[in-house]
Amino acid sequence: MIITDRIPILFGIAAVYFGFSSTNWVVATAFFAALVVPLIATIRQRQGVALALDYLSRVYVPDPSDEIHSQTPTVEARSGIHIQ
Repeated sequence: MIITDRIPILFGIAAVYFGFSSTNWVVATAFFAALVVPLIATIRQRQGVALALDYLSRVYVPDPSDEIHSQTPTVEARSGIHIQ
């Protein structure tokens, strides 16, 4: 989730870089709220994107030490039927 957490903060960093400065505490609080509210409101979606990116990176760039690639799927795992 490291990359997806940084995307909303990018706008605040860009604003400060291009010259935004708070003149009083009300402006500073509004700027902080403008950064924090989208960060909190989109946490579910960002976690989903981070999970999907993690899965895709593990599937398309296999690591031999990863547990996904170290096991060969059994007939039960491929069919979804578990025999006891």
